[in-house]
Amino acid sequence: MRTDHGNRELSHDNSLYFECTLQADTGAYNLLTWMGKTGWDIDWSAVKCPVLLMQSLQDRVFFDAAIVAELQASIPDVTRVDMPESGHMLPAETPDAFLKALDDWKV
Repeated sequence: MRTDHGNRELSHDNSLYFECTLQADTGAYNLLTWMGKTGWDIDWSAVKCPVLLMQSLQDRVFFDAAIVAELQASIPDVTRVDMPESGHMLPAETPDAFLKALDDWKV
C-alpha cells in the first residue's frame, strides 16, 4: 500500500520515494540524456595551456581512479589536486578547499 505525501510516496516497506520530473530544458536532463552518447575522443596531449585537474575522491557518480590517472598522464602541463572530502559537487560541498586550490594554482 502506498500513501501520497506531497511529492513523496511511502511504500509498503516504509521507504520514501521521491518523484522527480526533469524538464527537457534543464542541464540535468541534458546530462542524463547525452552523457552516454558524448564522444570523449579528445587528444589531450594537444592541449597547449596549463590544466588544473581537480578530483573529488568521494564522487560516487563519475570517479574512476584509473581513468583519472590516464587523463592526467596524457595532458602535457597538468597539476592534479585530489579533494578527499568532496563528492560529485566539489565547489558546493567544499567551497573553501576548492577556492584555495584555484588560488594556489594560479598560472
